[in-house]
Amino acid sequence: MINTQRNLLRTAVFHLIRNVLEAPLPGGTVSVSTRREGDTVTLAISDTGPGIPGEDRERVFHPFFSTKQYRFGMDLPLVRQIVTEHLGESSVESREGMGTTFSLLFPVR
Repeated sequence: MINTQRNLLRTAVFHLIRNVLEAPLPGGTVSVSTRREGDTVTLAISDTGPGIPGEDRERVFHPFFSTKQYRFGMDLPLVRQIVTEHLGESSVESREGMGTTFSLLFPVR
């Protein structure tokens, strides 16, 4: 069990999934997984899209940064804020041409 406010966690997951759904190429996939490792619960959301370039990976959680043409760049900073307020961590792993995985790590309560 993790201690979260359900609606805030739902908001964070919604924004991540919406972001990831825009990434895959035709025929690509999106996956969601959870796991427990010791005192941490991890929620991972992955896509098989084109990936995020290295210089952009470091900025995806910064306000007003977006790789999409008509977006404001506030979704992922909101996700990070929600996760941080729940004493969690957020990260992104990506390789160009191989896809991206966003991970939310929460302490077990």
